[in-house]
Amino acid sequence: MGEEFKKDNSKYKIAIVVDMWLTGFDVLDLDVMYFIKLLKSYNLMQAIARVNRVYPGKCYGLIVDYIGLEKALDEALAKYTDRETNVQDIYNLRKEKLSILNEWF
Repeated sequence: MGEEFKKDNSKYKIAIVVDMWLTGFDVLDLDVMYFIKLLKSYNLMQAIARVNRVYPGKCYGLIVDYIGLEKALDEALAKYTDRETNVQDIYNLRKEKLSILNEWF
């Protein structure tokens, strides 16, 4: 089913994923991911990266967080971002984007 899900004209539009697809499955045009399971560390970063791929016609990826991953994301960003990058800048950018999404909804 994985190969079928990746096709541009696939009849599959949603997948409920547990473990293996989270860290090893890549669909370039994936644009929305819903979190209903607490992920931490590199697993969280890898999962978020699944919707952060460049793809023709795709302007952004959307993460829908149903369980409150903010603390885990802050910890992962602190651990895995380049130490030369100002983590506060990343946090402020993320906060700005979340504010825009809040206005939309």
